[in-house]
Amino acid sequence: MMSASVAYVGLALWLADHGIGPERIGLINALPLIVVVLLSVSVGRLADRASDWRGAIVACSAVAAAASAALFFVHSFWAIAIAWTLTTAPLLLMIPVVDAATVRMAARIGVSYGAIRVWGTIGYIVVAILSGWVMQAYGDGLFVWLLAAASVVRLGIALLLPQLRAPEKPVASEAIAPPNRSEAAELKDLLRPWFLAPVLAGSLLSGSHSVLNGFSPLLWKREGVSEGLIGIYLAVGPIAEIVAMLMAGRLLARFEPRRVMIACCLIGVVRWRGLVAPPWPALLVLLQTLHLVTFGLGYVSFVVFVDQSSHLAIAAQAQSFAATVRNIVSILAFAAFGRLIEQLGAYAYFGAAAMCGLGALLCLGSLALYPARNRRRAPRRVGG
Repeated sequence: MMSASVAYVGLALWLADHGIGPERIGLINALPLIVVVLLSVSVGRLADRASDWRGAIVACSAVAAAASAALFFVHSFWAIAIAWTLTTAPLLLMIPVVDAATVRMAARIGVSYGAIRVWGTIGYIVVAILSGWVMQAYGDGLFVWLLAAASVVRLGIALLLPQLRAPEKPVASEAIAPPNRSEAAELKDLLRPWFLAPVLAGSLLSGSHSVLNGFSPLLWKREGVSEGLIGIYLAVGPIAEIVAMLMAGRLLARFEPRRVMIACCLIGVVRWRGLVAPPWPALLVLLQTLHLVTFGLGYVSFVVFVDQSSHLAIAAQAQSFAATVRNIVSILAFAAFGRLIEQLGAYAYFGAAAMCGLGALLCLGSLALYPARNRRRAPRRVGG
């Protein structure tokens, strides 16, 4: 997440220094998402068919590192767009494979997925702050240096990864077997209504954040909120997300992921409806704190549900498919909220609330089609 954080801080500024306007900046940001939608499932399939997921992670990291270095030498719009796509798309394609590997590795060593994923959020926050300070002190021209450094560090760590698909112990696997593990060995066999409904629900919950991520600073500034306060409000969410990642393991050990997603969606309805109100400081801080549920817990429960529903042979493909659906919904949401913001202003948050409400209904429908079974008890140790 370090290179994504550098890009969040400096990409638009660096592009503007190259004479690229807002419309073309939007196109440069959109191109990697289009590539990911087209290739994500195929990359997941290749990762699953390889002897280990590590190879796909290393390959994506290598392409991203090489492309980030290419940004030193490009100056025209299309050259920059191609180099940026080759820098960003491999990272986005890699994330579902990393998620699949992390969930399995975490179960094998006895820790929660959230306890590992939290370091992505911490890295994102720390590097965003450091990048802002460095670029303010030494200029926007350091953006590519910071991006390339983060990409090279990621490649170096990828090369140090252990084997990720080591066979699990039979007894331990039986003891922690999730309630809805599918025996489908092909992705097409998994794509059934009980599985697709929560995937779409998680995508709607994630996509509902588009109005916050893309337009909230503009809306708050129209209401007279200063840039300093806007920065504080935006920082509250990621900090709360850290708490969510740390508590997710215990919560998902007690409740089936779809039930957690229902709660996240319902809290999302409350959060987005609340943001329609005038931006009172105490209210905004409270609503931004709910980011720990609507995004933090929502993301972890989404990833864990997909993992628990898929066979080991298609784990990366299942995560890649779910990420593709999530990206498509987010692209559509950005486009839709852009128009709603122009016409309705802050009332566009009602659209985000509606997305969350639909997500809760989809998860309820999935539970009706495929009820959660009780977790199997661990076998008693002999003499224990």
